[in-house]
Amino acid sequence: MSNDYKVDLSPFPWLKEEDYEIVQTQFRKLLAAKILLQKQAPFFYALISRLNIIPVRANNLHPTASVDSLGNVVFNVDWLSKMSLLETEVVLAHEVLHVALLHLLRLGGKHREICNIAQDIKVNAILTESDFTIPKPAIQIERYSPTYNSPTLSEKTILPGLGQGKKDIIIDDIQKKTADEIYYEIRKQLDQNKSNEEIQQQFQFDTHSYGDSGTSEQKQDKDGNSNGNNSSGSGNIPGFGEPLSEEQLKQKAREWKQAIATAAAIARTQGKMPGGIEALLGDLLEPKIDWRKRLWMMVSQQLPYDYSWSRPHKKSLGAGFYIPQIQKEKLDVVVTLDTSGSMSDKDLIDGLTEMASIASQFENVRMQVIIFDAEIHGVYDLNTEEARDIQENIKIQGRGGTDHRPVGKYIEDNIPDAKVVINFTDLYTSIPETRIGRWIWVIPPDGDKDRCPEDEELIILET
Repeated sequence: MSNDYKVDLSPFPWLKEEDYEIVQTQFRKLLAAKILLQKQAPFFYALISRLNIIPVRANNLHPTASVDSLGNVVFNVDWLSKMSLLETEVVLAHEVLHVALLHLLRLGGKHREICNIAQDIKVNAILTESDFTIPKPAIQIERYSPTYNSPTLSEKTILPGLGQGKKDIIIDDIQKKTADEIYYEIRKQLDQNKSNEEIQQQFQFDTHSYGDSGTSEQKQDKDGNSNGNNSSGSGNIPGFGEPLSEEQLKQKAREWKQAIATAAAIARTQGKMPGGIEALLGDLLEPKIDWRKRLWMMVSQQLPYDYSWSRPHKKSLGAGFYIPQIQKEKLDVVVTLDTSGSMSDKDLIDGLTEMASIASQFENVRMQVIIFDAEIHGVYDLNTEEARDIQENIKIQGRGGTDHRPVGKYIEDNIPDAKVVINFTDLYTSIPETRIGRWIWVIPPDGDKDRCPEDEELIILET
């Protein structure tokens, strides 16, 4: 690459004159990496051409690379200068996949650092399968043969010491999972005593800024600072990490789906479609996730966390500075089982078993089960040891018509603080006009999908 190539740096007024040489050098390296990708991996080149590269120096909010839902990528040029040309190719491909796979549109209520890790695992697995070598210290992916002479390879990674009791978390069969499913696995096994700072230092390769500026499980401290990265992560860079409206989020999803389809068509015409991408395209355009994991994620995203400065966290002494005590507020969850005959006993028991598992994972989840058809036949506390032995202690009874109005009235009168109501039903029912909390409808494949109220979640019971 000729040293005569120069980039106009006037759009970056935060750069000082003494920064220009290193910035120009790294822009030349980025251009060289793009040229290599154009020849070797046209799929990634077509997507990377849509990125907006922003250079920074000495920026604590952007110590490595940061990417947002609009396709802005902030590079700390001091960090980038330590990367080889081949590693720079991987970094570009890594960042653009986060955008193209729609990882950054919504954080919702997820734990920001764990979401970052899960998305990095999925992206690095795709890149590994596409014959890229992931630079350290980024999360490494191991490909192995699950059985002797297996025609396909499986993918796994190990997250040392992140699990409960400082055990390793092993994520296997990554090629079969979405980033959300990986998040679910990590979150379920996570050592709750791990601070966000520890997680960042050990596992975080880059920083993600989400389009919904979602409220994650991290809350603000007493000075109003976010516990972890702020919602936008802008670092005083105009235009980076700007929150998007609901319509803008949908528009960005449409744009990037079209971009990834176009990039795939270009790569196929050249016979250079990456191995890790082909199988992913169907899931991107019509995502599928196991209903059990969707339920787990929906409940976990509602968990309220807050902080108390009245007494220090037990780690304060060892850390050498004051850490607030986490206060875990109670979350009231209601599960309703429609026993009118439209739901099979197996579906009802499977749903209850999964809900009991969720209740056992979170000490601050208070879960009650309502058995009903056209009237209520029983109410059970799913947090008791007796009720968790589902098949022995909860009797599936009823078999009349279906009416959710008595359920809505019972919740209003007896569980007014309910935050989540999960309904196992076929939706051939009368729905109460006033509903407390967030209602989620879990229906069999032949259920009436069209009756799901607008803006409420629908899950199909598919095995």
